Amino acid sequence: MKKILSVLIVICLFVACFSPAAYCDTTDIISFGRIYVAMPQINVELKGTGFSAEEIQANLGGEQLKLADMHEFSPQQDSSRIFALVDISGSMKKGFPLVCQNVLSVAKNLGPEDELVLITFGGTDVEVLLQGGETQSEILNAVNSLTCTNGDTPFFEALNRAYQISNSKISSFDREYIIAFSDGVDIQVAATTYNEVVEQFKTHSLPLYAACTSYAQKDDVDRFGELARYSGGTINKIESEEDFATLTREISNVTICSFLAANNIADGSTRQLSVKHVSSFAEINVPVYRSIPDNTPPTVEEISFDTERNAFRIRFSEQVKGALDANKYKIENSANEVMEVSFVEQGDEENSVIVTIKGIKADTYTLSIKGVTDNSQQANPLTYSTTIEVTKVAEEKAVLPEPEKENSLPAWLIAALVVLALVIIGAIVAVVLIASKKDNQEVPVNQAQGVAVKPIPGVVEYETQPVLQEQIHLKNGSAKKINLRVKTGSSSEHNTVTQVSSSLMVGRSDICDLYIDDIKLSRQHFVIENEDGNLFIQDLKSKNGTFLNGTRVSSRQLLHSGDKIVAGLSDIVITF
Repeated sequence: MKKILSVLIVICLFVACFSPAAYCDTTDIISFGRIYVAMPQINVELKGTGFSAEEIQANLGGEQLKLADMHEFSPQQDSSRIFALVDISGSMKKGFPLVCQNVLSVAKNLGPEDELVLITFGGTDVEVLLQGGETQSEILNAVNSLTCTNGDTPFFEALNRAYQISNSKISSFDREYIIAFSDGVDIQVAATTYNEVVEQFKTHSLPLYAACTSYAQKDDVDRFGELARYSGGTINKIESEEDFATLTREISNVTICSFLAANNIADGSTRQLSVKHVSSFAEINVPVYRSIPDNTPPTVEEISFDTERNAFRIRFSEQVKGALDANKYKIENSANEVMEVSFVEQGDEENSVIVTIKGIKADTYTLSIKGVTDNSQQANPLTYSTTIEVTKVAEEKAVLPEPEKENSLPAWLIAALVVLALVIIGAIVAVVLIASKKDNQEVPVNQAQGVAVKPIPGVVEYETQPVLQEQIHLKNGSAKKINLRVKTGSSSEHNTVTQVSSSLMVGRSDICDLYIDDIKLSRQHFVIENEDGNLFIQDLKSKNGTFLNGTRVSSRQLLHSGDKIVAGLSDIVITF
């Protein structure tokens, strides 16, 4: 029996070692290399390959980023600026020939768009031998001239110099990184400290790959490696050319992602960058102080007259500020009379508004927009004027007051009937409440009046909407029981219990299973689906999007009890 059990254990271990699950793909864990923020572009290096563009999501400071490009690094297609830091102090003499040989290997393998910045440190000096942009002949001459001295090691000062060069202007390279050939020793006094270098490098803007000598002391190696990992790089002990070849393969094994934010505003704040791929997740705090200038003003892409609403529909080319301010619009009729703008509201399309005019009639109108700007660091102004002919308007229907009716009954009898009616209503309400508790369902009730308007993609500034009476409505089904806590705008929260059989559609239209009187919801906004007892959420191509726990739903997502769904002005917490 013991022999059989031993054989089974060996078989299990063999299967575990050689099954596909044992070969973990690099995408199982997200690890950042270089992170470079120059708004609106955020370039992120993910260590490893095999990532899927359909499964990648990124968020900066709460803003969902748009993936513009993702590809595996190619030395022939991507440009790199490589900082080679060479320790020429006395402690490096033993392995200096190998160092020179490896630096020469870097120089000979530069791509057509690559640049090499060569910095030496030893004695009391940090010297920049190559600034980048030199010819191949000049590069090789500089590398072949490297010699070792007997001086001290200003290592951290050399790292500081490389960092300052890299951050002196907005980078045009796909990658930038340091390869530091050293034993990690720094014995300078009154110079750049270790803690200062850590503060510079911990945002991953310039990864440090440590090519450490094989005879370095443990404490120096540990600190060297710690600094490399802080920066998004790694440390390798280099005892041969093959060791250095392994390091260069590791450096090249990255996937470059380029994300776009909604604008180029860089305010110097520190924001949290998070990246998610399938079930893997990583985050880091990054400073946002670089901005790519945007000198292109916004334009009006389309303007039309809505005959049902007696309003102008305007769509802008991009996000704008001030578009909901009625004072930004001037509308004159053919008699040069200025028309009054009743109110401006967010349109159904992205980057659009609806401008409603009081007392408009069939006529030719001149519409001018002034004071609206794009949502950029430069706040480029929009200047626009056009003539629109309105041939048909909707008739305004007058609401006539109902005539007052004389009371034919005595006042005391009316009061008695009112009291009796209240008693009957109270009894009915009590019966309904008892029945609802038995069924473990709550009846939706009208929400309080008023709407707290939240930001909608497309227009940055928002104004208070007209007071509405909002309601939620639910059609019951069967199967998996769920509880929905619904809160729309500033209205009070309401609890609703129902069951999901195959699906539960949510939106503004009464064809939905759960329909909410929310002006920012699409008619059919999102759906909750029951698949073998598991609940999933799917956005139905809504105008303003569906958000699950703060992240926009771009594909079918698994729901967990306690998840928060945001759609339009409504917050919905689902438990089951």
